[in-house]
Amino acid sequence: MKIPIVMACDKSYISQLKVTIWTMSRSACKNSLLEVTILCSEELLKKDKDRIKALENKLYNVKIEFYVVKEEVFQNVKIGGYLSVAACYRLIISEVLQENKCIYLDGDMIVNIDLQSLYLCELDDCYIAGVRDMGFQARPEETVEHAIKYGFHNINNYVNSGVILFNLLEIKENHIQEQFMASIREYYPYLDQDILNKVCDGKIKILESKYNVFCRNEVKEFKEGIFHFAGKYKPWNNCRIQGAREWWEWAKEALEEKEYNDLFLQALNMTEKEDWSYIVKCCLKEKIVIIIGYSNIGVDLCQALKRCNPITKFYYGDNSKDKQTLSNENVKIYPVEELVERYRNALWINTSQRSYHAISNQLIKLGVREDRILVYREKTKSYYEALDDEYIEYELQQLQLRIMGKIEVNTL
Repeated sequence: MKIPIVMACDKSYISQLKVTIWTMSRSACKNSLLEVTILCSEELLKKDKDRIKALENKLYNVKIEFYVVKEEVFQNVKIGGYLSVAACYRLIISEVLQENKCIYLDGDMIVNIDLQSLYLCELDDCYIAGVRDMGFQARPEETVEHAIKYGFHNINNYVNSGVILFNLLEIKENHIQEQFMASIREYYPYLDQDILNKVCDGKIKILESKYNVFCRNEVKEFKEGIFHFAGKYKPWNNCRIQGAREWWEWAKEALEEKEYNDLFLQALNMTEKEDWSYIVKCCLKEKIVIIIGYSNIGVDLCQALKRCNPITKFYYGDNSKDKQTLSNENVKIYPVEELVERYRNALWINTSQRSYHAISNQLIKLGVREDRILVYREKTKSYYEALDDEYIEYELQQLQLRIMGKIEVNTL
């Protein structure tokens, strides 16, 4: 049986995509042929495609093709945080494939189920089928607020866009893609996911939860199902989250040795840089530290750092003129450009949680060296919920360090 599967990829997601393809191949029935179409931008070079295409030599049941999405198609999309333009590529699937239906999969998954069962689900006249978003289900107050603000009628049937069964026949006949593309002109915090749910409202089929299981602490065994590292916490940027061990085991099997080692070392490095002890250690070496982002997060960070390090001078920088007007005799908020002019060689801590890529790029363009920029990721309740049990005690020690204003900690 031929199963059309669509995925999206940019230069930063090649290894992750390969791991997902590897797992779906290993879990497939013997009579399945997985025809994978990868939506990519023009920046994905031939050598990048060759790295992915090489999987065909190892996996007998996978065929891989590429579809290049023109840059101008999504040039006006507003993105933030960990999301990328590539997330919107799924909105044009109906013009890419000739089939009547297909499966769309994100690249941050472990597929431990035969995809035939998903592909054979009846869609009737629904445009899409998916699993209710577990994050929305867990935060009812935020969900209601989101529904009101962005005009969702039936938020109870709001599905996660990481795994979607597309009814391409119905989408084409009813010109639904045109509605998708019209919606990208507006801002939605969850981008393509919000657009799919809003446009397809009333025509969404709900699938069994096993087809899109969020990797959280309640997942103890990664057996049958599609396991999704939804949100900003991924095994390749934090080795302590639930399911990271299983993902790295698959990665070791799927990736070339050097590719695996480089990615794993990078992940260890990123994990360490989020530790409070690491952030404090960096600041202790500095005479001047600039906190970019005068927000609750930025102010809380600055106060916590001062408890650990009362000698270093801390300054606030913010691009918002409204924030700059909040300056008083106790707090001064400077334009970012002014601070770069005066303290180019300071340590810069980027506290933006959604637009950190844009802020870091701004600093680099203004002449700040990349190695002088520290991206601060706030460890919220969702972070601690995503942790593997093995690391909870260590992370609580880090949290206590921050609260008490101590400096040293034994690294586990």
